[in-house]
Amino acid sequence: MCEEEKKTFNSVQEMMDYMESQLTLWDKIMRATVWRVYGIWSGILYWIRRKWQKMRKGYSMNEVWGLNMAVLDFVYPRIKAFKEENTHGYPCKLETYEEWQEIVDKIVNAFELWHEDEYGTQERDEEYYKNYEKRWEEITEGLELFGRWLPSLWD
Repeated sequence: MCEEEKKTFNSVQEMMDYMESQLTLWDKIMRATVWRVYGIWSGILYWIRRKWQKMRKGYSMNEVWGLNMAVLDFVYPRIKAFKEENTHGYPCKLETYEEWQEIVDKIVNAFELWHEDEYGTQERDEEYYKNYEKRWEEITEGLELFGRWLPSLWD
């Protein structure tokens, strides 16, 4: 058994380049085809499993594992449409229609801020992090209002 010379590297990139240079043609073909096909195939199986779960249970386990995102994805477009279309009235517990619109605006704003945070639609610069506590308070207030007024969110 011959002992291989130990190699030392100055960087991870140098090590990766060395490892790439040691691959045989067969290894390169396998990497280029078989593993890509495997990745595509496993993605298809994963999609089928999610669809099967949704048909059998009414939800997939992805929605359970990421319940916050499932709720956000379901409610956000609907609450925006509710704000635009709800012109017929307001809950009897409130005094005026304007009071109801203010509550709905806070709810919609909370979902918009939450959506921006989750999907990264806002640039995360220094200003974003300075105002993060304020944003979180607005999100929390809006979600609390959503929970309180959920039975009244109908047109």
